[in-house]
Amino acid sequence: MFPILLDSSRLKIMLIGNGVAALRRLKLLDDDGAKWVSVFADNPSPELKKAAGERLRIRLPEAEDFSGVAVVMIADFAEEKAAELAAQAREYKVLVNVEDNKKHCDYHVPAIVRREIF
Repeated sequence: MFPILLDSSRLKIMLIGNGVAALRRLKLLDDDGAKWVSVFADNPSPELKKAAGERLRIRLPEAEDFSGVAVVMIADFAEEKAAELAAQAREYKVLVNVEDNKKHCDYHVPAIVRREIF
């Protein structure tokens, strides 16, 4: 893989997921200043509903939802469903990351260590 860093404040990003992993990704995106994040969840946790607010679509994305999206993050799905969603995104030439599933990823999200400085 070729290492790059993306400016999330300039990209249209789609997050697909229902639970803790999706919520963690959403927090990372929000903390990074991402401005155009859409969240798709067919069974979102209450915490994800609250964090996503108006960005939440309570359904899985349809083909036309991928139009104009630069990056997709997929979390909280079994491999078969995640692979299906990733393939759908790639039809629109979107970069895809499936959390903890390297074979379905076009890019990786490295671990971030944050330390409080006193």
